[in-house]
Amino acid sequence: MKFTNTLFSRYSIEEHDELGRAIAEKLTNKLKNNKRISQIIAELNEGTKLTEKAIGTSAKKAYTKEIKAEDDLFNKYFKGFKNTVYGYANSPDANEAEASEVLRPILEKNDDQLYDRGYIEQGAKFNSLVADLKTPEATKALQTLNKTDWKEKMKTKIDLINGLIAKRDDTESQKDIPTDKDAKNHLKEIITDTLEELRTLHRRNVVENLKPALLEIDEVIKKLNAIARARQTRKGNNHNDEQE
Repeated sequence: MKFTNTLFSRYSIEEHDELGRAIAEKLTNKLKNNKRISQIIAELNEGTKLTEKAIGTSAKKAYTKEIKAEDDLFNKYFKGFKNTVYGYANSPDANEAEASEVLRPILEKNDDQLYDRGYIEQGAKFNSLVADLKTPEATKALQTLNKTDWKEKMKTKIDLINGLIAKRDDTESQKDIPTDKDAKNHLKEIITDTLEELRTLHRRNVVENLKPALLEIDEVIKKLNAIARARQTRKGNNHNDEQE
């Protein structure tokens, strides 16, 4: 039986956690009465407790609700700004159509869907957008479409979000919790050792009916690999767009 290689370097902490739990679940469903398999399940559960704590803390950090509320407002401003810029492309007013033609490439260059990105990436791309909107030509186009005020409101929201993130991270750094990196690496070691041992047990035919569980585990790995590859491709495409 040929096994799929696990693309740990491309996995998020959530995907490490999902794989660890999936392996434990498959083994529990089919082989929980085997003593050695029970030990492996216990080791996996110990590792996923750390990732759960790290992920749970990330999801419930102080300031999370405030950050999301401000981000929701930013998203509304940005989508309205984008829709206005693109909508005026067909304006019968020559000045408005020209302003749209000036601003649209700037939006596209800096990712016109940046509201769908993570906070850090979103902030970085928006700051780049603001810098590009400071040229005389862009400034005039903003004035023509009456969107100068919207640009400033979006900037205010981004600055506020960044400030809240800094406060949140400072608060969390004082808590005794595992970092995403530490929790992920710990579980990665457990999963790596587990897969190696399971495959060895299969080759030596030590555990009866192990193959069905391994086949199911392999399907989970294939799925996670596909997700990780697709994410990397999207990032590569976004990077190429920024370079153009």
